[in-house]
Amino acid sequence: MRIAVTRDDTKLVGLKRRAALLDIEIMSLPFLRVEPLDFEFPADMQLEQANWLLFTSSQAVRLFFERLRKERVGLPYGVKIAVVGSKTAALVCEQGHTVDMIPSTTGSKALFEELLSSYAKENETIIYVRAENVSFDPEPLFDGKKVNYLPLICYKTTIEQVDSENAELLTPTDYILFTSPSTVRAYSDQFGLPQARSIALGATTSDQMKKLGWEVFSEMKTANIDTVLESL
Repeated sequence: MRIAVTRDDTKLVGLKRRAALLDIEIMSLPFLRVEPLDFEFPADMQLEQANWLLFTSSQAVRLFFERLRKERVGLPYGVKIAVVGSKTAALVCEQGHTVDMIPSTTGSKALFEELLSSYAKENETIIYVRAENVSFDPEPLFDGKKVNYLPLICYKTTIEQVDSENAELLTPTDYILFTSPSTVRAYSDQFGLPQARSIALGATTSDQMKKLGWEVFSEMKTANIDTVLESL
């Protein structure tokens, strides 16, 4: 059996090791390439005034803390950190910080909705460290809320062409784990309808599949690709 994952091979080392013990092959289908942006903290974005930092990707965590180290800036005392899932939380902890909030359900929308309904307080400043284009833009959620929302764009993603030979190896008894709506669209543009059984990492990815008329074999409830073996 094969499981294709729409991530770069370097992100699949642990998963490949565990899958090999079960005689399962993990195949990389890296549709997205990350391009760091030379971002600056705008004048109206004073880090020391932040109450919350939000991360919905590992790339945002890595690039944000790299910039802090370059600028020799530390996080202000008392700032809280919210992340989309356990994988992103682990990366924050590797930077020497604790995570204060992970949503009870998967997805960026769930993160923002839960933060606003149960955690964020009036007049707090929330900084969202993000990509140039995101599958869910939370800005409308902040309309009418008495909080200060500030996006900080630190990278962008571009679509890559994937080797068609790898995609053609997949059969109806195999699986493809799609990690974002953009990877679903990229696959559709390059290969059309997948022959393998499609797994969605979260509700927004699942919704994109349904919009294209795909059958969703499974929707993962945790934003962690390493749990795909347990979900099958």
